[in-house]
Amino acid sequence: MEERGWKPTPVQEHVLPDVMDGHDRLVIAPTGSGKTMAGILPLFHRCLSEGWPSLSILYITPLRALNRDVDRRLTELAEAVGLRVDVRHGDTTQAQRAKQ
Repeated sequence: MEERGWKPTPVQEHVLPDVMDGHDRLVIAPTGSGKTMAGILPLFHRCLSEGWPSLSILYITPLRALNRDVDRRLTELAEAVGLRVDVRHGDTTQAQRAKQ
């Protein structure tokens, strides 16, 4: 993450240590404060360090627009560490669903 110039937001600095230690946290913060990454980064870390099998992380968003935003941000991060991100919603074709 540091190689990519990423610096944690204040929300992430507050939440990440607890989440990395395996504690559950409910994060209520404004849009753009880093909540998604605060939840996903520890999962990516565990997935890589513990060798989780395929479909290991399921992240559910309430809105299709949020799906696109999360997909864009997570795909870049996932590809950098050898993971894959995919999006599924009501308009996902049967062919795409079969590949997932």
